Amino acid sequence: MAKILFPDVPAYTSEWTITNIAANPKRPGSDAHADYEILEEGMTVADHALALHHKKPRPEISWNFQRGFISLTDPDGVVYGAAAEDEEDADEEMSSESHEMENQE
Repeated sequence: MAKILFPDVPAYTSEWTITNIAANPKRPGSDAHADYEILEEGMTVADHALALHHKKPRPEISWNFQRGFISLTDPDGVVYGAAAEDEEDADEEMSSESHEMENQE
């Protein structure tokens, strides 16, 4: 049985886009820092592979996703990652506030 390296990462494909990129968390001067600088908002996984000259971007994307440095968006526009969790938190907060306002009336 194959070992799953990043169990919390969705099974993304080359058409998925990279979104909500955090400030570069990698050590300045390192190869990882330079590779992270290549990331652009809305870049597809395939574009990232081309920009890295096919330097195995999938583990790097998975690593960055799992740590909350990036989010991934599928072709249907569904966001996975920290941005999706932030949206859920905001929706819950708005719902809670409107429920409190209803109770005050």
